[in-house]
Amino acid sequence: MTNLTGRSAIVTGGFSGMGFAIATALAKAGANVAVGSYVAPPQAGRADAAYYPGADEIERVKSSLATHGTKVHAAHLDVRDSDLTNLFFAEAQAAIGPADI
Repeated sequence: MTNLTGRSAIVTGGFSGMGFAIATALAKAGANVAVGSYVAPPQAGRADAAYYPGADEIERVKSSLATHGTKVHAAHLDVRDSDLTNLFFAEAQAAIGPADI
C-alpha cells in the first residue's frame, strides 16, 4: 500500500471483519484512523443473524490500531442516527484531524 503518513481516514463498520482489516491496513500504511461501528447493548443481538460487537471491542480496536504509531479514534456509530453520526465525525476530526480518506 502507498505511504499514507499525514492522511486521515474514516472507516465505518470497522470493529470486525473486512472493516477492521481495512482500518488495520490504513494504519499500517501510516494513516490516522477513526473507526466507528454499531455497538450492541449486552443483551441485544443474540437472536439476530448479524454480529454486533460489544462495548469491550472499542478499546480492543483502538489498542490494536494504535500499535502502528498513528492517531486513532474508535467509538460507537449508528449511521441511522444523524445526531450520533455528526457527533462521531466531530470527535473523529478532533482526534485525528480532518478526514481525507
